[in-house]
Amino acid sequence: EEHWALVDLMGKGRHIRTVPVPDWVKAALDEWTKAAGVGDGRVFRCVSRKGSVWGNGITEKVIWHIVKDSAKRAGIQQLAPHDCRRSCGGDQSRGGRAVSNRSTSYPHPFILYSSARFYTELSPMSRILPTAGMALVLCQFSAAQAPPDTVAPLRLTLQDAMERAQKYSQQTLTANLAALLAREDTVQAKAALYPGVNGLSQYIYTQGNGTPSGVFVPNDGVHIYNDQAVAHADLFAPVKRADYHRAMAAEAAARAKADLAARGLIVTVMQDYYGMAVAARKLNNADLSVRDAQQFLDITQKQEQAGEVAHADTVKAQLQLNDRKRDQQEAQLAVDKARINFAVLLFPDYQSNFTVVDDLESLAALPAYGEIQSLAGKNSPDIRAAQAVVQQQDYEIRSAHAAMLPALSMDYFFGISANQFAVHNYEGRNLLGSVVQAQLTVPIWTWGAAKSRVKQAELKLQQARNDLTFTQRQLLAEMDAFYREAGMARSQLASLRESVDLSRQSLDLTVLRYQAGEAMALEVVDAQNSARDARNALDDGLVRYRVAVGNLQTLTGAF
Repeated sequence: EEHWALVDLMGKGRHIRTVPVPDWVKAALDEWTKAAGVGDGRVFRCVSRKGSVWGNGITEKVIWHIVKDSAKRAGIQQLAPHDCRRSCGGDQSRGGRAVSNRSTSYPHPFILYSSARFYTELSPMSRILPTAGMALVLCQFSAAQAPPDTVAPLRLTLQDAMERAQKYSQQTLTANLAALLAREDTVQAKAALYPGVNGLSQYIYTQGNGTPSGVFVPNDGVHIYNDQAVAHADLFAPVKRADYHRAMAAEAAARAKADLAARGLIVTVMQDYYGMAVAARKLNNADLSVRDAQQFLDITQKQEQAGEVAHADTVKAQLQLNDRKRDQQEAQLAVDKARINFAVLLFPDYQSNFTVVDDLESLAALPAYGEIQSLAGKNSPDIRAAQAVVQQQDYEIRSAHAAMLPALSMDYFFGISANQFAVHNYEGRNLLGSVVQAQLTVPIWTWGAAKSRVKQAELKLQQARNDLTFTQRQLLAEMDAFYREAGMARSQLASLRESVDLSRQSLDLTVLRYQAGEAMALEVVDAQNSARDARNALDDGLVRYRVAVGNLQTLTGAF
């Protein structure tokens, strides 16, 4: 029916009904819940004498005392709940609502047409209702029955956005999972250096031919039972040891890359966060431009009616107003798009009911360049990742050389390997025992594969060193460029603020000159455009400084 309502409301006599809510009541509730910071639960809460909120609601008695006090102030001495229903019916009648529709508002399970008419013909209660009656209902039920879009939006600070982005960003999740996978590679490589124990249970059947061994001579009999514990240890395994160190270096590189992804997220979050903030500011600027254009149109229309200006001035003012209204629509679209794009980064499911705290004016101090250099040298994840890759390739060379060396291992077996599954044979002799064997593996000829692997590892190491050198140069260049960008952006803010003040003064003076007949309509339009551009330029300058600081922090960490 295109109006707000409380549905499935259990009231008097445990009857279920729907209570319509006027738009002005809904607006008042939204204003109250926003100011009170109420997002769920009961709308109205108890407040102590000190002004602090306590408890999770108020009782019907409290509401009834409020209604009676309001009635006394309105000059109504005797009041009953039935009077509230009659007044509600009278207001609906005067508002033109059909009797058949009005009956749904009354708390009786069944109500006749004549009863509905009776309610519409009294009384002086319109001065305190339907506000009091609606409060009596809302004290019992949650505001969560309204559509989701009416819930107060989530308000995020920059730190909140950073934490959410780190939790849900696909780039960060992927990098962290890669670091965890590298950690498991290290665990497995380390475990390969230690002795291992396995159990072996085996039965072998060989076709008999009248001999003790059966058809296959190498076997010990027709029935063979193997049930043993096998311990294996590598006494000298240079390949495995080099692989373990290489896995540790790979883990360090993966962790550095995860840190790099987290640092890179700083800039992304800052751009989206302050993109939302500046979009909201530009929407406010567009609203102000519309008001200025509307004011100028009113001036030109009045002066045209007085015969002081030509109709062309009014046309120019109307064109300016139309342009500013289109800018206003574009600014609103920019706000919505910025919120939608940012939501993908912040929430596990799609939602856009949130806002950001505008802290563009609270500018952090920029550290000295020497301090930035020191922080970048200690904390740069790019350098740490490149150094870890160099170390990884160094151990790759060691592993390739180790593959050309002998390997010594030992195996210890304890259990049975007999023609019957028993501890003793038929003659009473022991079948349970142990055996130790040692193996020495010496690589002799590999058709050049071992040397090729060494050469390949050396080339990879050379590439890693080249990448490290380039990363160091790139770090210095980016640090210098980002620092200059931040310094320039900060130094221009004072000039931008002065331009905003001067453009506003120029616009006011130009309008006064136009009203005095000393300026043309085109001058007023130019002044309005200059004021708009100055406001937007200041907002862009604030965002520019914030993003430049974020770029620096990707190299240095927080400062």
